[in-house]
Amino acid sequence: MPVSSLIVEFVPDYREEVTAEIAGLKGAEITESGSRAFIVVTDTATIEEDRYLTGKLVEIPHVISANVVFTNMEDSLAGGDHNE
Repeated sequence: MPVSSLIVEFVPDYREEVTAEIAGLKGAEITESGSRAFIVVTDTATIEEDRYLTGKLVEIPHVISANVVFTNMEDSLAGGDHNE
């Protein structure tokens, strides 16, 4: 199960809207909050879901960028990434 940490930068005037959009994404959680960026942690079942969720973060209106700074895929690489 991949767990990733991302820095998500946004237009400051739209902080509340971006917060609400991220809150609506299953598997994404804002863990730190600043005036222009959030640290978002994602926890997904598969590598494909991790990539999809990262893509959804970038598509949120008023998000400038979403950069992955850490990903732990030990379970996935050890053969634990199954769609059961």
